[in-house]
Amino acid sequence: MPAIEDDKNLPLKVRLGIRELWNKPDGELQPALRALEKAVGVRVRLDMDWGLLLKELGHLYPDKTHFVGVIAGCVAAWARTMAELASDEENTAWADTLADKAQAALGIELSVEAAGVRHDGVAWYELPQHFSLVLPRGEPIARPDDLVAGYRAGMLACFDQPSAVASAGDDPADEVGKLTIGASTTPAPRKPAAATGSSPFLPSMASLPRPDELFLRPPYHLTVSGGPQEIHVDASHSPSLQLLHDYLAHWCRANQNDTTRPPAIQITLQRSAFGAALTYDRLVLSTKDTRYAGDSFHVSVPAVAAFVEGVLGYERVVVSASATWVFRREAEIKQKAVAR
Repeated sequence: MPAIEDDKNLPLKVRLGIRELWNKPDGELQPALRALEKAVGVRVRLDMDWGLLLKELGHLYPDKTHFVGVIAGCVAAWARTMAELASDEENTAWADTLADKAQAALGIELSVEAAGVRHDGVAWYELPQHFSLVLPRGEPIARPDDLVAGYRAGMLACFDQPSAVASAGDDPADEVGKLTIGASTTPAPRKPAAATGSSPFLPSMASLPRPDELFLRPPYHLTVSGGPQEIHVDASHSPSLQLLHDYLAHWCRANQNDTTRPPAIQITLQRSAFGAALTYDRLVLSTKDTRYAGDSFHVSVPAVAAFVEGVLGYERVVVSASATWVFRREAEIKQKAVAR
């Protein structure tokens, strides 16, 4: 399990805690992560933003080394619990589902975030696929191991959700974002408030939610530019990009001219630099690394535009002289959730 690099911008005690409690090979966390990787057979990745966690939770822990230790203990408890579930023959169906999702995502990814209410739980996000360990913002955690029962219940419930394939008659855009919550007190993403443009005043920065929550609100903006060798799709709504990526990646032909049979088009999601949860703000479609195919393959802006309008429900606003297609959607894209 790779260690987290030292961030010089963090307080000294947080950096010491990361070195002594988080990265220590024979500490509590790293052996638990190695055991989980052995149990599930895939790599486990941790998406940690210590600066943001410190802003959200640091006030609960005067000793910032202890703050790191608590989070390390919670992640270790999550890892041990998942390893036990994956190895338990009574949970074969759950373990098979986990294996399928882990293989599709090339591993298991975990982010750590603070909840808006008192809550200790595990959430599963379909878009993009990852687990989220939700820590309470209201009071400090005394013993991370006391949370194991809640983690176990949350994990067992987190995959109980409707199919990700839209049935006939469904609005495909309603399938764009899905969130399964493994505990009843985790709030679903906030619904959009009244349009901020109706107020003559700007809101205070402190009153705004995190970017990964804020940009789930309409209006949604999306642009398509480039071609025929490379197209960039930039969007404010991460689940829209994820669905476009998954659809194109699923149906992309193999390059038969290359003995390794790679996809004919390189389809890459680029992570957003903002927010606490893992989100994307750009999708790149490219043939620049397609070998031995000559001009056999290209990327099509109109094909992408047809998906954006016909499936995602965006409306084209303008096609600029620079060959940039601009789209906008006013209607909310519902975030389907299953609460336990």
